[in-house]
Amino acid sequence: MTVTVLMVSARAGGLGRRIASGLGDARLVETGGIDDLRAALAAVFAAAGPRAVVFIGAAAIAVRLVAPFLKDKLTDPAVVVVDEAGRYAVSLLSGHMGGGNDLARRVAAVIGAEPVVTTATDGAGLPALEDLMLRFSLAVEDRSSIRAVNSALLDGAGVLVVDGDAARLAAMERAVGRPFVFSSRLPEVTERCGAVAVVTPFVDDPLVRRAGPGVAVLRPREFVAGMGCDRGASPEELEAALMEALSLGGVALKALRNLASVDLKRDEPGLLELAASLGLGIDFFSRRELAAVEPPSGPSPAVMEKIGVGGVAEPAAMLSARTGRIWTKKIKRGRVTAALARAASIS
Repeated sequence: MTVTVLMVSARAGGLGRRIASGLGDARLVETGGIDDLRAALAAVFAAAGPRAVVFIGAAAIAVRLVAPFLKDKLTDPAVVVVDEAGRYAVSLLSGHMGGGNDLARRVAAVIGAEPVVTTATDGAGLPALEDLMLRFSLAVEDRSSIRAVNSALLDGAGVLVVDGDAARLAAMERAVGRPFVFSSRLPEVTERCGAVAVVTPFVDDPLVRRAGPGVAVLRPREFVAGMGCDRGASPEELEAALMEALSLGGVALKALRNLASVDLKRDEPGLLELAASLGLGIDFFSRRELAAVEPPSGPSPAVMEKIGVGGVAEPAAMLSARTGRIWTKKIKRGRVTAALARAASIS
C-alpha cells in the first residue's frame, strides 16, 4: 500500500514526519495551502493499486476535500484523519476494502494515539466479508451481497464460504475463522446459514447454480491476460479480443488480476486506456524475457519479423502469472492477440 501523509497546517510538520517515518512505507507531502491539498488528493485517487491518505487536521476539512473524488467504496483509497495534537487516528474512509481500519491502528501505534474505528463488524468484534476479500484478493460479483453477508454476521448467523481451492480454503479459515464456516463442498441443506459465499473464477460454476439466488459470488483475481497488438489498435479492439479469450476460458472478467504485454507497448494508448477502464495494472516484459518462453501455440513469423520474438500474448501471460502453462491459447482478432494464464492462488 502506498501511503501519502498530508497536512493542513505547517504546525503539523513534526507529527507528519513522525507518522511517515514510523510507517516506513509512507511519503510526506508538505503542501502550501488548500489548492495543493486538492492536487495531492487528486493524484492519490487517480493512482492505481492499494493506496491511502493520512490527513492531519480537522475531520470536517478532510471530508470536504475528499468528497469530490469519491467514486466507489470498493476502489476508493483509505483515508485516516489525525488531529494536530496526535490524540486520535480516525478511520474515515474505506475501512475494510481500503485497509483504513488497519492503517488507523498502525498510525495510532506509531504516535501513541487512540485508533477510532466505527465500522459495525469491528464494533461487534467480528470479521467482515471485506476482510476476506482484501486478504485473499477477491472481487465480488454483486456488491449488494457484501451487505447481506455482513448483516448475517451481525445477526449472529453463520456464513458458509465454499471454495474448491483447498490451500486457499485452509488459509481463509486460519485467517478469519468463525463465524465464517468453510467447506470445499456445498451441503444439501444450507438453511442454517445466514448467507452463502462461493469463491470461483469461473462464469458457469455448478456450485453457484446449486447455491441458488442470494449467493455471494467472489472472484479470486488469479488470471492474467497477455495482450499483443499493432500500433494504434483501439481500446474497443483490444477489449473485444480480451472478452473472447475470457469467454473461451470460461473465466469471469472480475477474476482478472492484470494485463501483460511487451515493454514496447508502455505508451500504447489503446492498451493503457483499456487497463484504466478495467482498473487493472499492466506487467511489461522485455523482448529478451519474452524470447525465453516458448509460445504454446508456436512462434509467429509476423511477430518475429516485427519485434524479434516468437510471440507476445502467451509468453507475457505466462511470465506475469509465473506459470509454465497457458489457460486460453492465443486468439488473434484483427490487430490484437490475447491469451490467458492462471497464477497460483493466494494462500
